Formats: sequence, structure tokens, C-alpha cells
Amino acid sequence: MNRISSKHTNLIPVHISSRLHCLLICLCLIQITGCVTQATPDTWNLEIQDDAPPLLPNLSLVRRVVPEVSTKSYTGWNLKTNDLVREVSESQFGDPDEDADLSCVNTGLKKALPDIDIVPTTTFWEQIAASHDTIRLSELFVAPQVDRLSASQAEVIVVAYHTEFDIETTNMFALIHAGFSKTDKERAAIIVIDINRKAIIHASKITFEDTDAFGWMMAIPVWRFTLEPPDICNTIGRQAGAAIAEAMPGRPVRALVVVAGKDPYEAAQRGTTW
Repeated sequence: MNRISSKHTNLIPVHISSRLHCLLICLCLIQITGCVTQATPDTWNLEIQDDAPPLLPNLSLVRRVVPEVSTKSYTGWNLKTNDLVREVSESQFGDPDEDADLSCVNTGLKKALPDIDIVPTTTFWEQIAASHDTIRLSELFVAPQVDRLSASQAEVIVVAYHTEFDIETTNMFALIHAGFSKTDKERAAIIVIDINRKAIIHASKITFEDTDAFGWMMAIPVWRFTLEPPDICNTIGRQAGAAIAEAMPGRPVRALVVVAGKDPYEAAQRGTTW
């Protein structure tokens, strides 16, 4: 980079490395475009081993999407108002009271296990004839539902869950800085139950917080965003499919995929008995 004015023709140009050149350009651009930062999602999963399977959780299976109600933190422009506002969750399985669409989970299962045979969810609910479109997991293993479950010829039950909340909204305005930020929390979970053994062979969960913010400080604009991960609903499906392939290798598997009314991973972690 040569910075020689007409008044200083006797100065010798100074050459700098390409890395330093790029760094200086970036620092200059920050003054023009502001700062951009990003955060990565927190993910974790747990596979429960076959040698010590936990007891099945006391869990409800539902036909229709059941929204959850929570509270979010809302901060007003003057920063003096900090309220807890009622927030209703969203789900990738569909809108509240709609029949759950499990295509994202089914797609993940088939990516990991192409030969898997999935029992249509509507067929399952028609066969068990459950009242109010809900049934306890434990009821599937006692008469008369156990006979209907056997008739489906399913070998595993895949219980899925997905929800997303707006957990925090902040508005800010002051003399030298102002801004707006919004944070969402997305959660997907799944458990796989071996019907013959009545045992969990896999459980996993992914939690992701998505934060988007915009503002300025001393006339410099600042952005913050979270890099979204791949579809986490699809991801838990692939995790479940890989676990089924490992537990039942070398043959096609018939699976029943249903939705849980609450987080099945947390229920399995608590080891709730019937």
C-alpha cells in the first residue's frame, strides 16, 4: 500500500504483506459497514446403550400439534420496561390443532436407513381408535392396543418432538447507541423404542438459539446474527435412523413414527416409570 502525497515525493514506498493488507482493508470497512458477529448453535445428543436400557417414560403421544405456552422477556425502548410476555410456541410439524406432519423426521430416517418401512401416522391413529387423538405410551403395550400395535407389524416406535419459542426481545435507544435484538430457541428431540424388548435403544436432542440484532454505537452500525444449522428436525431423524441400523443391522425395519406431547428426551432422562 503506497500512501505518497505530492508534498512528500522524497519518501520511499513501504511494502506490506498481503495478510496485513487484508486486515487493514477489513478495519477500514468496519468503519463503513459496521461490525458483524455470529454465534454457533449448541448441540448435543445422547445414545442410551443396549446393555442398560432405561424404563419407558410416562409420555403422551398426540395426533395433532399441541402448542406450548411460555413467557418471553421484553425490554422497551427506554430500558426501564422489562416485562414477561405470554408466548405460544411454533412447530415444524404444523400449526396448532393440525394433524402433525412428520415428513422432516421421515426424510431423516430414510437418509440414514433407505430400506426403512414407515407406518403412515394416519393409519396408526385410525387403528388404535384413541379418544381425543391422544394416548399414553404405556397403553400401547396392554390390551386392546397391544394387539392393534402388533397388527401394524412395526418393530420400533420413533417418538419425535419439535418446538420453537421467541424467548427474548429487546429494544434500546440512548444518546449514543440504539438497537433491536430478538432471540428464538428451537428444540428437537427423539427416542427410539424397540417394541419387542420395550426398551429405548436411542435418545437424542438438539437445542439451538437464534439471535438477530441490529443497532449502532457512536454512529457505527453493528449487526449480530446466528448462523443457522441444518434442519435439526431432519438431523434427529438421521440420528434415529443410524441407531436403528446399528441395533437391527442387515434387514429392512418397519417403524411407527409419532409425535410426543412433551419432550421425550427429557422424559427418558428422568427415567419416569409407568
